Amino acid sequence: MNPSARGFHNLTKVEEFFMDNSILPINFFHGVGALTSLKVLSLSNCKFNGNLTSSGLCELTHLEELVLDYNYLEGALPSCLANLTSLKRLSLDSNRFSGNITLSPLNKLTNLHYLSLSDNDFQIPVSLQPFFNHSKLKIIKATNNEFYADTAIESLEPTFQLNILVLSGYGDCGAIPNFLYS
Repeated sequence: MNPSARGFHNLTKVEEFFMDNSILPINFFHGVGALTSLKVLSLSNCKFNGNLTSSGLCELTHLEELVLDYNYLEGALPSCLANLTSLKRLSLDSNRFSGNITLSPLNKLTNLHYLSLSDNDFQIPVSLQPFFNHSKLKIIKATNNEFYADTAIESLEPTFQLNILVLSGYGDCGAIPNFLYS
């Protein structure tokens, strides 16, 4: 199956789109922007290979849930992901994404409740400072990434109230942030 952008124009009222375990070309993302009512997009294990470039995906401003687990996506997250301000759940597990989370568009996604970044090549500050303004964030899973000590101001307190925090990986983490003790 090779969905074309023209075919998606007939699906403008679709709110949930699941194509997990399908083999899809990377250019699939160029046409998906036509799904203007989309709230849930799940494309886990679709054998995507390459960079997630600025594409139709970033036009899905009503999107609340995005699942791209178990693909071969690589490189930095495109800056246009910051346009997905309605996003509540983001799962990018088991890809080859890389880059420093501090500089990523994830900082702008303040409606997130759930964030899973496990099994990638992200660099993540152990303070989790990029997410301090994410007051709705309840779950962070980020195993098998690189963690590093940062110089976050100790007096800063995150606005999130995490229920689940799963961190493991490698790197020089430094001290555990004070807010985790309170």
